[in-house]
Amino acid sequence: AQLDSFEADIVLQNDEAPGDHESSHDASSGDTPLRAVFIRAPRITRCGPAVEVLARHEGAPVAVRQGRVVVAAFHPEIAGDARLHALWLRGLKAGTTYSAGAEAIAEATAKTAETAEFKTTGAG
Repeated sequence: AQLDSFEADIVLQNDEAPGDHESSHDASSGDTPLRAVFIRAPRITRCGPAVEVLARHEGAPVAVRQGRVVVAAFHPEIAGDARLHALWLRGLKAGTTYSAGAEAIAEATAKTAETAEFKTTGAG
């Protein structure tokens, strides 16, 4: 578990929904860091095959998506950057499963008893 609070710049991958060219930021934003505020957040320790990693910090996943579910190990609402929220809302509107693919989700669902898709450790 993460015990100390800190801030870090991360790169949000795939922050535009497929086929969505309307963006709340400029075209170069894929390279524009997102300020992440970590406050005693849980860590994502493992991702199943249907989970898409959206952002990493020091190699560890800190934002992930499976279908319409987006999980972050930081507080995206604090820094005032709405890109993660916009990505989530576009996904709900589109009703898409994104790059994880329907087959991977179906396979992961079938193996639910064997595989935890999102495994986190609680804050200290």
